[in-house]
Amino acid sequence: MEFNAAGKLLVNDSTASTVDTFHVPNPNPSTLPLPCCPYGMALDELHQRWFYTSLAYAAEYSYPNFKLIGTVKGHSGAMFGIAVDP
Repeated sequence: MEFNAAGKLLVNDSTASTVDTFHVPNPNPSTLPLPCCPYGMALDELHQRWFYTSLAYAAEYSYPNFKLIGTVKGHSGAMFGIAVDP
């Protein structure tokens, strides 16, 4: 889970393979389907890039429009976390 600069809550749903964006306090999220179940996530310092990890790779998307920029394949097993260093 992570809040963006506008106070929206981003939540990975690894069961549904989506990222959900909640416009708090609205309990109904905007949902983006992902190709693989998400585990870790991070926004860059400027909130222009969104990163997530999955069973097989890490992915980078533009934010807030969620356009895929690229992926990096993992070495073995799931990657459970990700961090962004400004």
